[in-house]
Amino acid sequence: MKGNRVIFHVVCIAMMLLPLFLNEARAEALATPDENKTVEVFVDPYSGELVVNNSVSDNYAVRVFDLTGKEVLKAPSIPETPIRRFDISALRKGIYLVNVQSATSQQAVTVKIMLK
Repeated sequence: MKGNRVIFHVVCIAMMLLPLFLNEARAEALATPDENKTVEVFVDPYSGELVVNNSVSDNYAVRVFDLTGKEVLKAPSIPETPIRRFDISALRKGIYLVNVQSATSQQAVTVKIMLK
């Protein structure tokens, strides 16, 4: 019985990671895209920094989670700062979820990134 659960978990993880190996590493929005309002989240290949460009709101908070749900980075909202950069050099290689939460409204966008 325990062996079946282990196999089930391995298959689930493999199914979750398979699309990442089929495509180039890039940030993918998990939320429904809105063509008029965008939030860009990506890793700058030159500096290695996480870049968040939020044209939706100038006042937003950023949180980064690993796949276990542990919060690994938290940046409070700073008014009138649409583009923000974060040092993520301390993070291990892997997949992370970046949550961008507007401070003025309850809108949020979650983006998946992969660090190589």
